[in-house]
Amino acid sequence: MVTLILRKPENPRGAIYGRISKSSSDVAYLTNSDGTIKNPQRELTYWKEKGITPDQEVVFYCGTGWRACVPFFIAKEEGFKNVKVYDGGWYDWNMSHKKDPNKYQVQKGAPGSKNFKIEKTVSAER
Repeated sequence: MVTLILRKPENPRGAIYGRISKSSSDVAYLTNSDGTIKNPQRELTYWKEKGITPDQEVVFYCGTGWRACVPFFIAKEEGFKNVKVYDGGWYDWNMSHKKDPNKYQVQKGAPGSKNFKIEKTVSAER
C-alpha cells in the first residue's frame, strides 16, 4: 500500500508527500482558477517518480479528508483500480497515535531526507 499525503510536516509512517495545495484550504496545484481539474500528467509523472503506480493500493489523505478527494478522483479517472480516501485524515491518525503510538506511527520530515525520523512516542502534534 502507498499512502499519498497531502499535508506536512508530520504524517503516518510510510506516507509520500503529494504536494497538491498551497495551504490547508485549497487544492491549488490540481485545479484551475475556475475550479476545473488541471491536466493531471504533471501529477501522474510525480507519482510515478515516487513509485506510485496504478497497480498498487493507494490511499489519499489530508488534514481532515476533503482535499484527498480531488487526487482520488484523478486516480480513478486515470485507471487506478485500488484507490481509497482515508477520510479521518491526519486528525484521526494523530488521535490514534496518541492512544497507541507503536501501531499508529508518525514520520517527521521528507522520506529520504536527513531530518526524516519515525516517532514512536506520543510527541506528534498537529
